[in-house]
Amino acid sequence: MRARRALTVIIAIALASLVVVNAAAYAYRWIEGRITVQPATQAVVAACAGFYSSITQPGIDMPAAGTNYNAVTYGNNTITVTPAGPVCQWTNTTTNTTYNLYESITVSIPVTNGTWYIKDFYGFGYHGNASTDPPVYVWLRVPTPITPITGVSWVDLRVINATSGALIAIIDLISGGYKYGTAPIQLKPGEALQLDLYFKIAPPTNASYTFRVAFYVSQQSSEPPRTV
Repeated sequence: MRARRALTVIIAIALASLVVVNAAAYAYRWIEGRITVQPATQAVVAACAGFYSSITQPGIDMPAAGTNYNAVTYGNNTITVTPAGPVCQWTNTTTNTTYNLYESITVSIPVTNGTWYIKDFYGFGYHGNASTDPPVYVWLRVPTPITPITGVSWVDLRVINATSGALIAIIDLISGGYKYGTAPIQLKPGEALQLDLYFKIAPPTNASYTFRVAFYVSQQSSEPPRTV
């Protein structure tokens, strides 16, 4: 009898252990989402900031910027700037002309060894109603510093006020930090930035260098997350 009882107790304990191991309780939570997207013609305030060239869009009601988007560097070689899709679009009702600000640009700059200054290869502006729209704040980040680093002395993105010509900021495309100026850059409706590159590169052989600069635009002056 004692042996049976002992066996029964052992089995009962084993079953209880199985119940504990396999038992689970869940508190259920969830997210339901909806993202509503309007066309570029509906963009206002922070959504109506982007890249442009006043040369490729004659008559645009923005400061002159991007005036050297296709400048000759040497020989028959020219700068090439390819914009992505428009994120802000509006029409001048007098001339019935449509203008765009673009989400991004891809820039190709053919040069030779040495020091170069590439002036006003494109512009970045904020289109809006000066009497009703608030200013926006632009944060510049370098998620992809210039690479490779061999032969690079310095590579700076110089940010210029497109109206006054004043230097606003110098971004080091090697370290990603500011050499001059502070963040964020404030833009009022109708204001724009001229973008220049200043660099010295002398690789031992033919080389191609890449980098990426991010522009974050907000109606608030708070800094975007560093992980973005």
